[in-house]
Amino acid sequence: MNLKQNLIDEKDEPHFEEANNFDSDMSKLLKRFKMAISKVLTTKKKFMDEFVEDTIQETAKKISMTITEQLEAKEKTVKGFKSEFYSMVHQATNDLKKMKEVEDKIQDIHKLNSNHSEQYKTVIEGIRKDIYQMQKKMLIETQQQEMGNIRKHLKLTIA
Repeated sequence: MNLKQNLIDEKDEPHFEEANNFDSDMSKLLKRFKMAISKVLTTKKKFMDEFVEDTIQETAKKISMTITEQLEAKEKTVKGFKSEFYSMVHQATNDLKKMKEVEDKIQDIHKLNSNHSEQYKTVIEGIRKDIYQMQKKMLIETQQQEMGNIRKHLKLTIA
């Protein structure tokens, strides 16, 4: 700026034109520099916008993939848990059925044992009655034989 003032102060026409040319050239140079910087900034802004957009898209893809993987893993885990749980429930149901069958068999055995006990008592009572009647019959027969023998001896002794 000092140079410009010196040139203007001198009021020298040729220098003034040179100063104007210098100003014009400087102005053009500054305009070109401004345009170049604007272009560089625009290019960098565009590059940054594209970079940010690409980064956002990549991040979104990664997040989406992670969520999908987590959901699949969760689904697989839940499926495995359900399978194991249903298997355990099925096994418990089978065990309960078997226990019920065993319980029924035990009850049947108790009933059969009760029936056998009843039958045993009935048979024993029948055998006791039969033995008593046989003893009674044998006693009567023995008494009749002895009476017959006594009669024979009496007849022999009387005759």
